[in-house]
Amino acid sequence: MRIKRKNWIWKGEAGHLITWKDCLFHLHTNIGDFTISTIGEYYPERPLNEKWEMEEIGINRHYETFVFDSCMNVVDTYNVEKTEIKTVEQCQIEAERNHIKACETYSSINQTIMGLK
Repeated sequence: MRIKRKNWIWKGEAGHLITWKDCLFHLHTNIGDFTISTIGEYYPERPLNEKWEMEEIGINRHYETFVFDSCMNVVDTYNVEKTEIKTVEQCQIEAERNHIKACETYSSINQTIMGLK
């Protein structure tokens, strides 16, 4: 059973990472029993006199997409590394594509077979 895009539920906040409010980029979609959450552009709070720079949100990554089942177990991940040759805009596009790819993938998985219904 495929869940159509019109039935995807888009949220206004990130679906994972306790410090998500320090991330300027986030997408969060619920599709059936799956939650797909993408975050990036992590700028942890700094004193005003210090330079604010984007930091990694995990080892070697500045953007990440996690797919969770109904019990919030991670079932899949997609990462984007910000390198010297990629701009922030290129990373945003890649992170958004990863999010949509995960949404498409998990909207077509038979959730009954997965034991989620």
